[in-house]
Amino acid sequence: MKRAIALSMLVLFSIAVIIPIMDSSAHNDRKHFGHRKHHHSRAWWRRYHARKRRQRRMARLRMRNLQPATNGLADAAKPEVLAHHVTAESGLYLDPSGRWSVTLPAGWNSRTAPSNGEVKFRIFAADGKPAGYSALAGVNVPASPKPMLASKARRYIGDVSFSDLRKTVIDKMIVSNGWVTNDYERTIDGKRVFVVIAQTGNSPDGSVGPQSWSFYFTEVDGKVYSLSTTAPVEFFDQADSGSQRLLGSFKGTTRPTASLPPSER
Repeated sequence: MKRAIALSMLVLFSIAVIIPIMDSSAHNDRKHFGHRKHHHSRAWWRRYHARKRRQRRMARLRMRNLQPATNGLADAAKPEVLAHHVTAESGLYLDPSGRWSVTLPAGWNSRTAPSNGEVKFRIFAADGKPAGYSALAGVNVPASPKPMLASKARRYIGDVSFSDLRKTVIDKMIVSNGWVTNDYERTIDGKRVFVVIAQTGNSPDGSVGPQSWSFYFTEVDGKVYSLSTTAPVEFFDQADSGSQRLLGSFKGTTRPTASLPPSER
């Protein structure tokens, strides 16, 4: 009997000792695993932060691409528009050969270099947007004898007939896939001028819309010149008005001759 009681007491004592030990061990294990979940090497954290930075960068790029495209184009074009607007010369322009001079209307720019005797101008609207192009050059058409009748002789600018001038425009329009719509004679600031109006449609790829054209032919210092202007339909009135002002200021210049030394006079 005493032996049974002693064994029971021993078992109870063992259980009382083991249970706290197991509970403490389990608690330590939970604490250990909980801390280990957040324990990583420095290399792992470097990779983690680099990955996060890449994700944030990609998110910013996606947000930028989702913005309306027109805003981006407007912002990108703004510096160039302002630059053109500021650098528009709008003043006296002297032909490099010294044969003639013109006064450029507001918004006209002659920064392009003359080529084969032709001077090209760029035209800008009041807000700086491109509004068209113009070119002034001599007419290389063979002279033809004028008829005896005064009524027919008036159909000439210098020694070139209206029909030959009109043909030069027709040839140009054929190359540009366009057509002539009208021609007439008028006077601009005392100058006899033959005018030809033309039109081109959309470009084959649709990137350029319909363009209006004007060709002004006049004579200065015995030479026939052509002033051609092209602009989108919505800007043509402004561009053509500038062409008439430029043509009104068009005049020949006399190049000064060098004085000879007394020994060579």
